[in-house]
Amino acid sequence: MGRTTRTRNTARFTPGDLRQHAKDLAHVLLHTRRDDGGHSRQDRALIEAEAESVCSVVCRAFGHDTTSNAAAYIRSHGGSADTVLASLHRIARTAKHILDYVDPTDDDSELHTQAA
Repeated sequence: MGRTTRTRNTARFTPGDLRQHAKDLAHVLLHTRRDDGGHSRQDRALIEAEAESVCSVVCRAFGHDTTSNAAAYIRSHGGSADTVLASLHRIARTAKHILDYVDPTDDDSELHTQAA
């Protein structure tokens, strides 16, 4: 793969924007549609647990703690701690992939706003 060049994004984001964008990107990176277009209840629990967990890791890197919201959301879709643990490698790999393209240590970043 070629070298990635980072550009400075001057858009203003709120912590809620960060959370939503991180989760949407996690869904894109992790999940593709099945040929039949449907997902069983178990599949849905896994899909939402993975995306929400990636979102939580990315938000945490920016100093926003979404753990309690993430846990409640995962449970509301039938997931559990075991669901997250079963996908830990995929979650970590995807969060790292996202964080490779953004710099949570950039103190000038508009993503470092007041906590949600």
